[in-house]
Amino acid sequence: MGRQQDIRQAIREHWDSILGRTLRQAIVSAQASAAAQKVFASIWPKLTPGSLVKLDVGDPILLEAPSADTAELKRFLSIVLCEVIPEYLSADLQASQHARGADLKAIVDNELNYSPRWDRIRQDMDKLFAELGTDRLYKAHEVRPKVLELVREATFDELHMHVGSAAVPTEVVRHLKAYSLLASGGIQSITRTTRLERLTDHTTASLPYVLKYMRRDQHPRQLDLSASPSNSPSPIAKGLRELFSESAYVQTCVDAYLSNKGILGTYIDEQAPVKQHLEAAFRSLDSHVQMPGRMLYTPKGDALVIARREKTALIDGVVCIVALAALVESLLRQTLYARDGGDVTKLRPDQLVSRLAGAFPQSGATSTMLAYLFAEDCLSGRDSLAHGAFYANDEFRVRQTCISLLQGLDCLWNDLADR
Repeated sequence: MGRQQDIRQAIREHWDSILGRTLRQAIVSAQASAAAQKVFASIWPKLTPGSLVKLDVGDPILLEAPSADTAELKRFLSIVLCEVIPEYLSADLQASQHARGADLKAIVDNELNYSPRWDRIRQDMDKLFAELGTDRLYKAHEVRPKVLELVREATFDELHMHVGSAAVPTEVVRHLKAYSLLASGGIQSITRTTRLERLTDHTTASLPYVLKYMRRDQHPRQLDLSASPSNSPSPIAKGLRELFSESAYVQTCVDAYLSNKGILGTYIDEQAPVKQHLEAAFRSLDSHVQMPGRMLYTPKGDALVIARREKTALIDGVVCIVALAALVESLLRQTLYARDGGDVTKLRPDQLVSRLAGAFPQSGATSTMLAYLFAEDCLSGRDSLAHGAFYANDEFRVRQTCISLLQGLDCLWNDLADR
């Protein structure tokens, strides 16, 4: 009890300073948590398209909430106090088991439940609200991530209930698709809004994409390879084309795509008239429209041609990226077989990367590309393309990713050729 009492005494000696550092943060967290609980209760399990859009854009009316209750405030205050208090303890007290974990939390909770001390905290809160001129300290944008966590947990629990079932209820699939849209990175906001508005049921027509991997405690983390590629793509190395004859076909497809002569573009007339059933909607548009991801307005006729061109090119680009990923995996597998022998056909790509990492030092570009394609701690680039939780309708990003993959493949080949 001696160490516990010493820690308690140190906390009381520095109480004003500790509370001054933590009170506002605790209030913000408690209020944002209360708002998230309220929002979640109002939208789950219906998840109507309208509520999904409001959540995605951070609608302030939806995210408005009453002040947090005492229990919620105490919970968050206890958390932040436990984070700060060790700084106020002497070195020997910091080494005590009572200065961390559950033991420290028990000491802090006892202090917060002491009525005179809590009355003093309430007075400090009222003073803070008076100084700020408001009793709402959280911002609306701080609520959305917390609501999304609740949606993720509820969706995961629904899916877990049906593990091994012959079929998952259609409404559960719709919930998963809604979460996929809200949580997947890289989708332009205007594109995501359009998709959320169409998400009326579980069908492919509403949304043709769904997450393959999901965790209850973590959003899918999608790596981005398209940030800063150089302007000129690297051709597939001659030695690699000799090793894998199929790579010549990949190079042909990539060249055609990057020169805007992809397969689909050959068969689609960009100048074709608007379909009859869409004529009225097209006429109702303003003469100039703003295309997704662009600041400038474009004549609607020109915008239609550009949209058709990018739509067809995007599909060619995705095919090229998947082909390049398959080529990288084949190269890794063949290299490991040549080095160690044995059966390497059943190894997952991340296992191939792990086994080769020690034997072949990798350049930064190679490591970045392999992490993007085959990372197991997040939604990898290959899986995000194969299973739809990716940056569709962003042809520029697909193009940049394709160029980056070519550069990474060239670096990988050079790394291996130098050994």
